[in-house]
Amino acid sequence: MFSCFCFKEKNKDTNEDSNEDSNNQVTIYNNNSNDDDDGYDKLYNKLFSVSIEFSKMKQTLTNLMLKDDHKNFEIAQLKKELAYLKNANKLVIKTDDSKSKNENTVVFISVSNLTETKKKIITDIQENNIFKNIVIGIDDKYIQYSDEITNLLVNNNKLIVLSYNKLVNKYTNKINNFNGKWDTNPSKLGAYDWFNESPYSYMWYIEDDVFSKDWDSFFKYYENNNYDVIFKNSDKFPTWYYDNWKVGSNLHAISLAHLYVHRISKFFSNCLIATIKNEKTTSHHELFIPYVIHRYKCSMLSLNDKHTKYSTTNGTGDNIGFTKKFIDETESNLFHPVKIL
Repeated sequence: MFSCFCFKEKNKDTNEDSNEDSNNQVTIYNNNSNDDDDGYDKLYNKLFSVSIEFSKMKQTLTNLMLKDDHKNFEIAQLKKELAYLKNANKLVIKTDDSKSKNENTVVFISVSNLTETKKKIITDIQENNIFKNIVIGIDDKYIQYSDEITNLLVNNNKLIVLSYNKLVNKYTNKINNFNGKWDTNPSKLGAYDWFNESPYSYMWYIEDDVFSKDWDSFFKYYENNNYDVIFKNSDKFPTWYYDNWKVGSNLHAISLAHLYVHRISKFFSNCLIATIKNEKTTSHHELFIPYVIHRYKCSMLSLNDKHTKYSTTNGTGDNIGFTKKFIDETESNLFHPVKIL
């Protein structure tokens, strides 16, 4: 077991080991006693027993977590099937299977109040060479910025005004859950509603606090395909979901969509509008979008990890976002949220 050793230096003046070198010698004396051995053995056995119990507890927790993950997966799969079954008599037929290209794709930027950073983002997006059809949608509560935004527009790009009251009149107050932390923000539903009646086949939706160092490389990565929805999808739900905030039905909670930048097809917008009209209630758009995807079995593609590494939802609190210094020093293309450059 454990041993205690003492070291004693021999006296150089003695004749012991006279044939040895005159260097200092060390003799080792073992001072263990039976009492010490008993004490150490008891301590060792106790620690060993605790270690075994701890390992058992650790394994139990791991098993519980695995079971919980499996249970959540099964629930999500069940919700997907239920979503599709609810659609049995309300099928939207996909008639356009063309791929996304400049002629049939529009980039929609939602804007609220106007800042110098947002002006730069609007200007940068307009300078991309992949998709040249740009529409700015401004919340009518910030109509005072219309002239300033119009002055930023180039070519045939245009500004449209989005009104939450008009959306309520069209879809009723069931859409109250659909918005994020701003109750009367018409940005996302207003964009979907506008796009659904437009001549375009695809729409990139971009929030006004999404910054890219190179929009050309970002857009080019996803062109020439016909996925119905391209977005960042997550199976982790935020705290507001568990607080039942903006949740019209728990059946809507299949996964969580990050929608600060995403692309949809005309088929998907048809499905979304039909679902809003036919459902008795809606949920937060981050829940409702995946629900509609599975309700109509829309095709979907996840944004590449390299485009989402430094992108996250705004959440429900204040968020100053990524700083210019961080963006300049980081080898990544897309950042969200970005409030000041």
